[in-house]
Amino acid sequence: METFLKSCGKEDLLPAITELGLTSVEDISLLEPSDLESDLDIDAETAALLVEKANEQETFMKRRAAVQSTWKAVEDSLSVDATKLFYKHLFETYPEVKPLFESADMDAQAEKLYKTVGIAVKYLDD
Repeated sequence: METFLKSCGKEDLLPAITELGLTSVEDISLLEPSDLESDLDIDAETAALLVEKANEQETFMKRRAAVQSTWKAVEDSLSVDATKLFYKHLFETYPEVKPLFESADMDAQAEKLYKTVGIAVKYLDD
């Protein structure tokens, strides 16, 4: 909660939010701005900012979890074949890009893409 409030520039609200029993960003995302406005004695703009930022963070966390679980399924089932399928679909859908890869070793290219996406998914936590 402290990190979230700092990101909003409202870390001074931590004691009051804690006193209300709000322990997670999700707790704030479920509220209406008017609830925060009256409970914390803050202006409507600040309350709206907190709820909006909480909703954005919750959405990001849900999407991140979906990407990570989907990538885990790819790793467990298809692995590098997934990126080979990606290139196959890319070239079928956009044949004009195929010449960009004509000198490439497509097995090696698929392996590189697979590793790159895996690293990107891993670092979604940072």
